[in-house]
Amino acid sequence: MRAYIALFFVVFLAACNGNSDNDSAYATTAQLPPNEATAIAAMKAQITTLQGQVSRFSELTLIGKPTASVSAEGISPEKFRTMGEMTQQAVAVSFGTCSNMGVLIGFENSFGQPSSGLSATSQDFRQCTGYQYGANIADGSITTAERIFWSGAGCTGTLLIWEAGGAAYNTTTLKNGVTFASPFDGAIDMVRAGQTPVPTPFQSVWVRDNPGCQSDVETQPMYIVEPNDINVSGIPSSGVGSYQLGAP
Repeated sequence: MRAYIALFFVVFLAACNGNSDNDSAYATTAQLPPNEATAIAAMKAQITTLQGQVSRFSELTLIGKPTASVSAEGISPEKFRTMGEMTQQAVAVSFGTCSNMGVLIGFENSFGQPSSGLSATSQDFRQCTGYQYGANIADGSITTAERIFWSGAGCTGTLLIWEAGGAAYNTTTLKNGVTFASPFDGAIDMVRAGQTPVPTPFQSVWVRDNPGCQSDVETQPMYIVEPNDINVSGIPSSGVGSYQLGAP
């Protein structure tokens, strides 16, 4: 019996080491009693099945971007992805230099305030370029900024934006770049990343929740607004279209 057990482990180790195609150096199942031979054959079949599953797993591509150099057998760093990163599932939508919608970073209600993910009307994303934007869940259109400013009276002159004392985009968002729909005419504009705000006088403002050109004469550290450029922001002016969030 001890001899059978020893032979069993020799054949098992040979299978695990990937040498199941050449077992001539070891005992064959024909040399073993029926029970041991059947058990070894079943075990070899299980090993073959597991090897096939590992091979299929190595072909999976999870969603998002690698955040570290990951070394997992059969999975390249390019294919290993982190949780919480989402993609646009529809086809025929270009994101410029980026491959998808970017990373989901927040939820908003219809008033532009933070919301539960289950009741939000829009979702906020950070694109591969670092630019941020919001997408309306209903149709994938770009969300509208809270307010926008002009250097001249009557909503004329140079388009400008600033933090507005916490009533608009925050400093990080403005410095890293943001794309939005204008509350004035719906045009898709952006604040180009890397700007240093300059104290600039302005004379008028348009507020999304209180439509109409209003006089507002101040001097504040302002950022220049320009038309969105998908090749810079990675965000399509036509919106992302109807989308479904994917998850790893």
